[in-house]
Amino acid sequence: MNTVPLGVRPANPMYRVPRVGGGGLYNGHATPRAKQRWEIGQVVNVGFVRGLVVKARVATPGDGRPDIWALWQPSTNRFYQFQPHLGLSRVDSLAEAMEA
Repeated sequence: MNTVPLGVRPANPMYRVPRVGGGGLYNGHATPRAKQRWEIGQVVNVGFVRGLVVKARVATPGDGRPDIWALWQPSTNRFYQFQPHLGLSRVDSLAEAMEA
């Protein structure tokens, strides 16, 4: 006979608890990872702008803002400056894209 002792409730299968504390799990499910590799020389997409080549990463320590990425689009020969959560802006040169 399958009985549960008094004072003990069986776990509800609808709610999962994290298996590892702080291990990237939320409610028992792994969080999705980025599908793009943000390394120098890799091709990435930002919004509807496709085929951007990562040229440089400029660290911005101390100001609390994310790092700046200098991007180049070979099909149009244009340079872009990208900061996550702050947006993408077109600039005239690679040097201007790398300014913090």
